[in-house]
Amino acid sequence: INTILMNAREFYNMVVKMRKAQRDYDKLPSTRNATFKSQYEEIIDTEIERVEKIKLSEAEKQQQKLL
Repeated sequence: INTILMNAREFYNMVVKMRKAQRDYDKLPSTRNATFKSQYEEIIDTEIERVEKIKLSEAEKQQQKLL
């Protein structure tokens, strides 16, 4: 999956879609539902990792300013 840069609203909307896909899979554990569920989870996980890297980078910059 390509990295998708999301703002807060887009992230929220994607989480809503992911939760729907998870509930659909829980109701009917088909291959199709599993695929959608996994794709949305991967997108969300990738975005979380991207934001955590930004936060870490910003924290490192703040630390450098203190030195």
